[in-house]
Amino acid sequence: MAAEKLIVATLDPVEVGQRFKKLPIHVTLMPWLNIDPRNEAEFDRYMNVIARKLYNIYVIGKDEAMFGPEYDTKVRLVAEGALRAVHFDILAAADWAEATYDESYVGENYIPHVSYTQEKRLAEDEIASVTAMQVTNRGRRQSKKKRGGEVYDFGEPLDTDNITKLY
Repeated sequence: MAAEKLIVATLDPVEVGQRFKKLPIHVTLMPWLNIDPRNEAEFDRYMNVIARKLYNIYVIGKDEAMFGPEYDTKVRLVAEGALRAVHFDILAAADWAEATYDESYVGENYIPHVSYTQEKRLAEDEIASVTAMQVTNRGRRQSKKKRGGEVYDFGEPLDTDNITKLY
């Protein structure tokens, strides 16, 4: 049975093995994908290579938008910057690992955004530091719970007090 994984960068830390019903505030880097367990180690190696080359990724809040099948999920679009390049690197890793995914949300269709929680939102023009990628594993279908998997750390967090707007 294929492993279901979601690759995100949370704006708050997530522990390996942490369980949650709803994801914390995050940027989706790669939507849900299915990987044959025989290819998970290869995918993990690719993800480590991607993370090692990243430093000081940040997101800048732009307009709000409505996402989801019913357009009922409010998100904050973010300046694309390095996020699009990271997405394409992860997409290549998924392809190398022979993963399957919904093509309507990847590649040229990828729209970088921050998914809100009830407790937290990213404001327009707000800058948030992203310091790691997290793999989220979907629990058994009947439970719908998600579990934090591997965490791939980048370089040092960005000092948002000393940054100039780049857009």
